[in-house]
Amino acid sequence: MNTLPSDLRQAARSLFRRPGFLAVAVLTLALGIGANSALFSVVHAVLMRPLPYQDAERLVWITHEVPVFGTETVVGADFLDWREGSRTLSGIAGYDDSASVTLTGRERAERLHGARVSPNFLALLGARPAQGRDFLPEEERLNAGNTAILSHRLWERLFGARTTIDETPLLTLDGNGFTVVGVLPPDFRFPGNPEIDVLVPLALDSAVERGRTRMSLLSAVGRLAPGASLEQARAELDAIHRRGEESFRPSPSSAPPPGGPSNVSPRGSTRQFSMAPGSLGLPEMILKVVPLREHLVGDARPSLLMLLGAVGFVLLIACANVANLLLARATARQREIAVRAALGAGRFRIARHLLLESALLGLMGGACGLALAALGVRLLVTAVPAELAGGAFRQIPIGIDGTVLLFTLGLSLATGLLFGLAPAMAASRPDLQAPLKQGGRAGGGSNAARRLLVAAEVALAAVLLIGAGLLFRSFLRVGTVDPGFRPEGVLTAALELDTGRYAAPASQAGFAQTLAERVRGLPGVEAAGFGDTVPLAGFNMLVGGPRAEGLPEQEDPLQVAMVVATPGYFEAIGIPMRRGRAFTEED
Repeated sequence: MNTLPSDLRQAARSLFRRPGFLAVAVLTLALGIGANSALFSVVHAVLMRPLPYQDAERLVWITHEVPVFGTETVVGADFLDWREGSRTLSGIAGYDDSASVTLTGRERAERLHGARVSPNFLALLGARPAQGRDFLPEEERLNAGNTAILSHRLWERLFGARTTIDETPLLTLDGNGFTVVGVLPPDFRFPGNPEIDVLVPLALDSAVERGRTRMSLLSAVGRLAPGASLEQARAELDAIHRRGEESFRPSPSSAPPPGGPSNVSPRGSTRQFSMAPGSLGLPEMILKVVPLREHLVGDARPSLLMLLGAVGFVLLIACANVANLLLARATARQREIAVRAALGAGRFRIARHLLLESALLGLMGGACGLALAALGVRLLVTAVPAELAGGAFRQIPIGIDGTVLLFTLGLSLATGLLFGLAPAMAASRPDLQAPLKQGGRAGGGSNAARRLLVAAEVALAAVLLIGAGLLFRSFLRVGTVDPGFRPEGVLTAALELDTGRYAAPASQAGFAQTLAERVRGLPGVEAAGFGDTVPLAGFNMLVGGPRAEGLPEQEDPLQVAMVVATPGYFEAIGIPMRRGRAFTEED
């Protein structure tokens, strides 16, 4: 150990005497280590780091999967029943994060991402407002007054950091005055949607929800009670749901009128499920109770682990490349190593010197790789679609932290020892006669090791090449699938009308008709129309119990997804008509 500092200085001098070799080796390692560190930082943040909530491992995501629509939701009646009857959950909160609002009364109108939440939402997550107070239980009653809690970033943008909650004026949201009662902490992130800036109380009409004529579509998160398991919670909530369905008995005399669905309402403050009178319940639903992290991560786990394995192969190839470089360099240094051995250096001392050089190479490659990883993390986070993993890439801060630094340090040292082991073993058994002669060359052992490393490189590269080819073929096949519409040349824009100025349906229809006519008059525009969704983007409303004239009544009533569209919508999207015609202005 006393000679370790001296050996380190000698190893550093030996490496810097050949700057070309040093640059190639460090760059090769930096690419491999940087790719692994960048992806590990994502994997660690998404799959390993605790969620930013109190006792996050006890939080569960509760939903009903609706196979016929390929969606997940919780209806208001179930939420109310679960909240009142569950004993395996210490608390359950409901929310609707699609409730965007229009802020007016300032220089210009602004659309804000909002959510309607039950009053216990923040408390369930273990969060408290940084200023002001939380919602009160009585504020979830209908017509209880308008209160709001703002995100910290919106608070600072609208009022400045020095404003106190007592100095906050009323906000005009959707034409109504709201009192700001609280400000969220700077580090609070809304589950699955960190863009939420405004929280307002979720008010449900118990009689309407349990009457099954119109039900709000919600999301629900719960906290397991001490000693309760996921299976116990799932069984209890499913039993409560079934009791609620059995208790609902529609009147046989209230049959739906002919000609289609009745009692269909437009989308209100929350997503709605409307049912015709006399319909017999909801579509088939499968209850899911899963950890909140599993819901947020979604299908990202296997993809991330597969990518981590792929970049691990890249690092192994980089190690094999550098090991080959070191073996070639050891061949040229056999005379130097033989002189060291002749002067009394033992096999261990020679091997340690070469391993120190490899370790220094690994650390330098790791330092450069860490800089590449910091850039790679930003590219990964920005390039990944926001919908991936239920928003997990936006939900959890991803970056280079202490764990990633330790991982990179350990990876650099392990990499240095891995690619330096074969050259050190080969050079620690020198031939003291041939290398000292003029023109002495390397022995056969070194060449055999190099051939073995080349074979390993080819095998690893073949695996990566086959995987890349399969992914590319899958990408080509996805690109050739007919989606049923023509997306080429189609432009879309999201538009929300100020409900204060356009409260009446006639004024909304007039605005849409006038704007569509103006857009159709623009050069190059072939068609234009309005709709409340676009293909592959889901739907806003479910309708239960529709029946067509002349058809026999079905034993199981239909449940359909409903889209609101104007004339020109199908032509603009490029959806062909199989039969009949598209909508006209007369419709």
